[in-house]
Amino acid sequence: MNLCGTEFQLEDDAAAKLRRYIAAFEAAFPDSRRVAQREELDRMLKERLASRLKRNKTTLVEADIEAVLIELPAVGTPMPAKRRLFRIRQGRDIAGVCLGVAAYSQLDVGLVRSIFVLAAGVSIIFYLIAMFVVPVVETVEQAKLASASS
Repeated sequence: MNLCGTEFQLEDDAAAKLRRYIAAFEAAFPDSRRVAQREELDRMLKERLASRLKRNKTTLVEADIEAVLIELPAVGTPMPAKRRLFRIRQGRDIAGVCLGVAAYSQLDVGLVRSIFVLAAGVSIIFYLIAMFVVPVVETVEQAKLASASS
C-alpha cells in the first residue's frame, strides 16, 4: 500500500482492514472535503505505520493496523485542521499580531494582549518580528479559511 509516496507491505488481512477503514472514512465526507481529509489521513497513517516498522520487520500485520486505527479519528470525524498564524487587520490595535495569536491559540484577545504587556521585553521583540514575517488577512474568518485550505 502506498501512502504519501511511501510503500508499506501489509499482510492480506491487514490490508483489507485498512482499506475498509479508508473507504468508510472517505464515504463519510462530501466530495468538496474528501480530498483534503484523505490527504491528512494518509499523512497520519504514514507516520503511524512507519513507527510500527522495526529494523528487521518489513511487513505489517493485522494487529499493527488495529493499533494504528485506535489512534485515528472515528469514521465521520474530520481530521484536525491545520492552523496557521496570521496578522488580522479587522479589530487590530497596532498591527494585528495579538489578534492573530488569539485566533490561532483560541484564546481571548484581551488575555493575549495582557500577556504581551506583562512579558514586555520578550514580547516586544516577538511582536516586531511578527509584524514583518506573519502573513496578513482582513478577518478572523479569512484566517480560518486560509488555514483550512493549506
